[in-house]
Amino acid sequence: MSDNIDTLLEEISDGSTWFVGDRSYFQYQDICTCGWIICSRDCSQWIKGGGYIPGLEKDLNSYCGELGSLMGILNCIEALLLIIPYSQAVIKVASDNDSAVDCLWLQKYHLKASTASLDMISSLIDLWEFTPL
Repeated sequence: MSDNIDTLLEEISDGSTWFVGDRSYFQYQDICTCGWIICSRDCSQWIKGGGYIPGLEKDLNSYCGELGSLMGILNCIEALLLIIPYSQAVIKVASDNDSAVDCLWLQKYHLKASTASLDMISSLIDLWEFTPL
């Protein structure tokens, strides 16, 4: 995180900030990781995060990693809600995996027990639904 995030918080509030996430999946090592960043328009202030995606080897893939980056972004926003000036701003998310972002618009009643990454998608829907931005 940068030393100061006051401008970043204002830009989150007015909807002018981009939230960018990405993932890596190393099939031969069965390692799945994600990373994300929220930065001000001039890139002078930022918050970033990421790490390994836990799970069974059979469940790890690039889609799971992309969901992890979205989870990180939404968890960060949830943690910042107490200090972000209230607004009805729109969150703009950049991702190269449309199907991962599409899960944010799902309703829980559309999910099935056989849905890939059900646990992460269910948690993302909850976070997205209850985040006022």
